[in-house]
Amino acid sequence: MGASSSHDAWDGSQISSLSGKVAVVTGGNSGVGFEAAKKLAERNAIVVLACRSEERGREAQQSILQHVRQQRSALSVSEREALAPPQVEVMRLDVGSLASVAAFATQFRESFNRLDLLINNAGVGVVYNQVTEDGFEASFGINHLGHFYLTKLLFDLLEKAPSARVVNVSSLAHRRATIRFDEQGQLSVKTGYGVSKLANLLFTYELERRLRANGIRNVISVASHPGISNTGIFAKSIYVSAPKILQWILVKLTALLPLQSAEMGALPTLYAATAENVQGMEYYGPARLGRWGYPVREISSTESYNEDKAKKLWALSEQLTKCKFEL
Repeated sequence: MGASSSHDAWDGSQISSLSGKVAVVTGGNSGVGFEAAKKLAERNAIVVLACRSEERGREAQQSILQHVRQQRSALSVSEREALAPPQVEVMRLDVGSLASVAAFATQFRESFNRLDLLINNAGVGVVYNQVTEDGFEASFGINHLGHFYLTKLLFDLLEKAPSARVVNVSSLAHRRATIRFDEQGQLSVKTGYGVSKLANLLFTYELERRLRANGIRNVISVASHPGISNTGIFAKSIYVSAPKILQWILVKLTALLPLQSAEMGALPTLYAATAENVQGMEYYGPARLGRWGYPVREISSTESYNEDKAKKLWALSEQLTKCKFEL
């Protein structure tokens, strides 16, 4: 899987205090997003759960707050008093709707004047013949375009933080995908889950290139993937390029595999978001064959580093979201 330096037994307990830091986690009410948000709150970050369902967001909020209070009960009275009360907010965000993304950005600005961590985690798995309310193929619209637009709208708040990170959550499925453009810069391949996850990486790396080119040193752009984790999306997504009947068979076989927990699946994202030695343009996943275990730095597919395709994707994303994302 092109694995590089490993971080054996990095389980999140090594995260330094995040007191005063503001983190947005899209899709923070379940799966990897929930586990990442829980750990960030545990380490004293101010966490915003950006969720399509406010009801499920509130349930996740209460669960996280209860967890943090339970963790703190083991501390001494003086240690507890030294900590600010845990702060977990819920704001509605449907990344499949550009109007919802814009509304979220407006609401977020009403409460916060900076952003330290933007974890673009929300996503949809394999979908067939579905489009977003803006008319985009669902997986491409939700997994890539919505997060591209969100990052653009919040970018000035990231710049206001002393040290900010954008973490885009990709997938093993990106390795099976390819993306092509015609002479007009439009996509000439059918989009789907794998293409959307490849787009996450093309966007991550191009954002980092532009940050460096513009001398922006206090914001970095990195990526992660959860490996084979019990996230609710994995089973169908990893076999997206296979024929439907083969997908059905493979999904059934995958159910027999020892999927790691969402908590373990969140570790690469948490590492990318918080570890001190992380550099821009890096990609993290589980250590064992890129599928299970503690975080490791990986090399993604050759195509994900293609600068020409990344520039074309950026231009197309600006066109489709009707925005100009200039640094």
